[in-house]
Amino acid sequence: YDGGQTAAAVEAARADLAAAKVVLRELEIGVHAQISSSIEAIVSAKAEIDAAAATREAAEVELKLAEERWKQGLGSGIELADAQTRLLVAASDRTRAELSLALARARLVRAIGR
Repeated sequence: YDGGQTAAAVEAARADLAAAKVVLRELEIGVHAQISSSIEAIVSAKAEIDAAAATREAAEVELKLAEERWKQGLGSGIELADAQTRLLVAASDRTRAELSLALARARLVRAIGR
């Protein structure tokens, strides 16, 4: 007879096991959330890249028109500068979207443990 010491140790071990299971479940939930979030960010970034590409194409056409209007004396310098600015912004948006995609992919790789 050990005065309940063994029974207490068994109960403490069971409590530790239960606590460890809770921690493990929390970690699983966190990893699943990180993976889901990363996948959503990848899908979103790809859509942003597509939108930025379309915007850039439109800005390139607009710039060509503004340049032709300028050459013909029908457009203003402001119109030309605005078209150039829109093209630069579109290119910048595409770069930002590509960076977002790369970061989302890196987060996914980290979340899955590679």
